Amino acid sequence: MFSNKQKLKKFLEERGTKKIAHVKNTTLFDHFMRVGQTLQSWGLPDYVVDAGMCHSIYGTEVFTKVTLTTGERELLRNAVGEKAEQLVFLFGTIQRNSLRTMTNGYAFLHRETAEKILLTEIEARAILHILIANELDHFTLNAFAHHGSAFQIFTPWM
Repeated sequence: MFSNKQKLKKFLEERGTKKIAHVKNTTLFDHFMRVGQTLQSWGLPDYVVDAGMCHSIYGTEVFTKVTLTTGERELLRNAVGEKAEQLVFLFGTIQRNSLRTMTNGYAFLHRETAEKILLTEIEARAILHILIANELDHFTLNAFAHHGSAFQIFTPWM
């Protein structure tokens, strides 16, 4: 019997993520695994780790390659569970700059409609952890000094 992680890895392979070039001359699959490992090393719940392991499968405002459409959400729910899939869905809708301006409660703007999306504190913190783990994987140690300003979007929440 597969564990959830094994089931998710198999699902991601079937979606072709090992054939999609991504950061650090590796694949999208490799990136997903590194983000998941980072989240796991921070002691986050399994559903957050699982969400991190497929965080941009629906595409994002930055990574526009869609490996799974939002019309296929049930497929991902079957692979990772409802809580993890919901985080992945929310992650894909974020207008990242809106994180800078949200000062009252936990909310962000939808990347396509600019609609305000309210989050629970737990959802917001999970998404921020995934965002940070994602950004860390995109930067090498040398590039961090040059691109460290990208992390300014997180300062209102810290």
